[in-house]
Amino acid sequence: MRKSVSTRLGALLLGLHASSAAAQTVAITGGTVALGDGSGPIEGGTVIIRGGRIAAAGTGIAVPADATVVDATGKWVVPGLVAGFSRVGLVEVDAVDPTNDTQANGSPFSAAIDVEPAINPKASAIAVSRAAGVTRAVVAPVSAKNIFAGQGVVIDMGADMEPIPRARAFQLV
Repeated sequence: MRKSVSTRLGALLLGLHASSAAAQTVAITGGTVALGDGSGPIEGGTVIIRGGRIAAAGTGIAVPADATVVDATGKWVVPGLVAGFSRVGLVEVDAVDPTNDTQANGSPFSAAIDVEPAINPKASAIAVSRAAGVTRAVVAPVSAKNIFAGQGVVIDMGADMEPIPRARAFQLV
């Protein structure tokens, strides 16, 4: 069975991000570019990625001579999605208690609980979310019967063992 162009494009971009090839320059050209800033989509736009980060996006952008060019004609090019208020990385299997680190047990006040040490960067939900275009997630503990649930984090969905760029980002009440 032949893979579709969008599947190959997605696989290429994920492969570039997850490998040392992320250090190279990539130009995604010809697609409908959504900047994610509330502005309208840009038809026939170009996105330049250098060192794994977006360097430019829009129309009339020169493609660097050393860039690997990905033709996205007829496709949408969007920034990574953010999963807000999630449990990704805290739960592997809901019904299996040892894989569920969403709350502290026994304390009526859990303001000091910090979910950072419980984040599992190898959780299958992180890999599945990343493949679906989610690049960051806001991860919160469960409040259960407590008024204070604890401290949440912002995680990066990259394929590395250091997923937390922002620990103790908020207190969930």
